[in-house]
Amino acid sequence: MKHIFAILLILVGIPGMASGQDVTAHVDRTRMATGESARLSVTVAGQNAADVDTSPIVDFRVISQGTSSSINIVNGRTTSKVVYNYTIIPLKTGRLKIPSLPVRVDGIIHKTEPIDIFVTKQPQADPEQSDIFVTAEVSNSSPYSGEQIIYRFRLYSAVRIANAGFKELPDFSGFSAKQVEQKEAFQTILGGRKFIVNEVVYVLMPLSEGEKTIERAILSCDVAVRRKDGQRDSFGSIFNDPFFRGMRYETRIFQSKPVDVSVRPLPEPPPDVSFTGLVGHFQLRTELENREMKVGDSATLSVTIRGVGNIMDAGEPAIDVPEEFKTYQDTPEEEITVGLNGYQGKKIFRKALVPLKPGDFTIDPVEIAYFKIPEGEYRILSDSPISVHVSPAEEKKPMEVYSGNDEHLPKSLKRKVEFTGRDILPLKEGMDVLKNRRPLSIPFYAALIFVPAFIFIVLYAMLAVFKKTETPGTIMAERADKAIRDACRQDLPQVEFVSRLYCALVSSILAKADVKGETLTAGEVETILKSRGYSDEIADEACKILTDIESARFGGMEMDSGGRSNLFEKTRNIIRTLK
Repeated sequence: MKHIFAILLILVGIPGMASGQDVTAHVDRTRMATGESARLSVTVAGQNAADVDTSPIVDFRVISQGTSSSINIVNGRTTSKVVYNYTIIPLKTGRLKIPSLPVRVDGIIHKTEPIDIFVTKQPQADPEQSDIFVTAEVSNSSPYSGEQIIYRFRLYSAVRIANAGFKELPDFSGFSAKQVEQKEAFQTILGGRKFIVNEVVYVLMPLSEGEKTIERAILSCDVAVRRKDGQRDSFGSIFNDPFFRGMRYETRIFQSKPVDVSVRPLPEPPPDVSFTGLVGHFQLRTELENREMKVGDSATLSVTIRGVGNIMDAGEPAIDVPEEFKTYQDTPEEEITVGLNGYQGKKIFRKALVPLKPGDFTIDPVEIAYFKIPEGEYRILSDSPISVHVSPAEEKKPMEVYSGNDEHLPKSLKRKVEFTGRDILPLKEGMDVLKNRRPLSIPFYAALIFVPAFIFIVLYAMLAVFKKTETPGTIMAERADKAIRDACRQDLPQVEFVSRLYCALVSSILAKADVKGETLTAGEVETILKSRGYSDEIADEACKILTDIESARFGGMEMDSGGRSNLFEKTRNIIRTLK
């Protein structure tokens, strides 16, 4: 009976073992405000790989922050777990829910418990009282159609940060956007505290009128925080502490507020104004290279439009040239830069003028109309008229040709010829100066013709065989090989190690697409590999390895030697598979 009872206990316990996998989900805060973020962690007991499905979450924006693992030994008993980390950002206010999440472990699906989070409408604290915050603003929230405005995204930090980068760029739908070259960070004082400000600037031009919204930008960065007394990282290592002074880096997510822009239509131009489409502030200058000309000469007429605004849209103005001139159009020249004041520069239009008749002529003033900002009215630019005096062409004397024995040759020329003739060898005009030469043989003549051509063909073929083909694909493949070789070095810091792995994997995938690049998303990796005929399994494996590299790159967790070796082997194997 004891044996039967024991067997029954085992049979009853088997289903519990199959479905009793310890899978839990928790958040670091259940109350938050719009614009803030929270950390969602899904913990799976053991070291088995799991697949966490976050698609049921609809009330929050979910951003993966990679995985972490730990092993604990207590009284000789070993326990381990893997934690899948996510950052969640609320999309609305109220009582929101993280529903039960399916987690697949060894082919078996487990469910986490749902979590309620209360999101308030107003921030819980003044941003300036925080150690780090972000802002977004435009220079003018109600511009005219075609008027350029400046968008500024700023990251304020009163503590040490690292690895700052956009998770999601601002959505500039409805605008043409050009990023201004980043400048150095600067300091400012807010509320008596010193902040370091990093700024990203875009020049925007609305493409149409109406109400528009620049959606929020999402930024991730590692923030230095002080550990509590005796606290260590998951590996128990003090080497994750900057300068070994009880500090560690924690990855946090920040998002700016959406920016609303109301684009006003341009007013109707007056009937006597021929609007050219220019919006901003401009100047006009007309110049003629030479105002004193002769029939048949040429001079360049240049019209320069200079200013701040959509100068790139400036077209050639109407230039009224008298019909007594023939004109030749030249290619316009432009010098346009983009800076903190937007687009500015100049465009130069040139014409070559050739007078056909003598006389006094006038080139009428050149006019252009533009909409001036900030006055909000149409202006006409006009330069002074240009007076041109054209003289008759000079008559050229006919050329006189003399023979050496001409009796009518002027004495001065005769003396000159006699003098200079001392330095000229006497000409041999008799038939006796001709000498017979031995005729060339046909084989020798053919060799002179065909041997150089044969040598040329051989050299050209050798160059074609040995010439290195520098296509984008070969360049990226070479970059991938160099990066994976560099990652083999044991003395590389973790940041440089994962950067080399990232470069190697991304470059090998871009080599298959035969394009140059620096970064790829998981979706782009999947699209490229599947379009090149790779299986879904290979594409999924490449995406997973890319996610693991990004987690090690931005997650802030210190990797041990085993973790580095495992990540390196997986990356090298997938690169070999793609070759």
